[in-house]
Amino acid sequence: MNNKSLVLGSSLALILSLNACSILSPVPTAEVKQYQIIINQQNDNSCQANSSSPILQVAAVTVFSPYDSTNMYYSQKQYQVNSYAQSQWASSTSSMYTQLLTQKLQQSCIYSNVISSEYVASANYRLVTQLTDLKQIITKDGASMHLGFYAQLIDNKTNKVIMSKNFSEEMSVTPDIAGYINGSNVLSGKLLNDITAWLS
Repeated sequence: MNNKSLVLGSSLALILSLNACSILSPVPTAEVKQYQIIINQQNDNSCQANSSSPILQVAAVTVFSPYDSTNMYYSQKQYQVNSYAQSQWASSTSSMYTQLLTQKLQQSCIYSNVISSEYVASANYRLVTQLTDLKQIITKDGASMHLGFYAQLIDNKTNKVIMSKNFSEEMSVTPDIAGYINGSNVLSGKLLNDITAWLS
């Protein structure tokens, strides 16, 4: 074997070795950012609940697919949903909204006590809610954020529905994750106010 063949062979081996390293080397993954909804509470906790007022039990918010996850959904075509790859909620939508709703009603002083369904206690009423919509709609003309809830107030003694209502809020947002986050926070605050007013 002459020197020229040795050089070519060595070069080929080096190229194959570099290619193998590049294939086997770990590919850096993009960081997934986590978000949560933070409501600017107007209540200064100065109200005093009447001890004779009924007790309310807040059931965990029911969430059906595809919203029963930490994904953040948007839609660019009718009947089609996509999720932001590098952004998600810090906790499940059910856990997040159950906590927000319970805190809001505790601060409203409408009831003598507001408890979650995790605690065994004698409550007069039970609030059952379902998240029906939480997505951003993006079109060629812009984008909008949509949030929907269905709520039922149930008498625990008779197990009958006293009243029920569909709640929905929407607003124009920027067609990106910033618009999604801002819209979710603003609409959540409005919807929680709507539910609280409905129960008053």
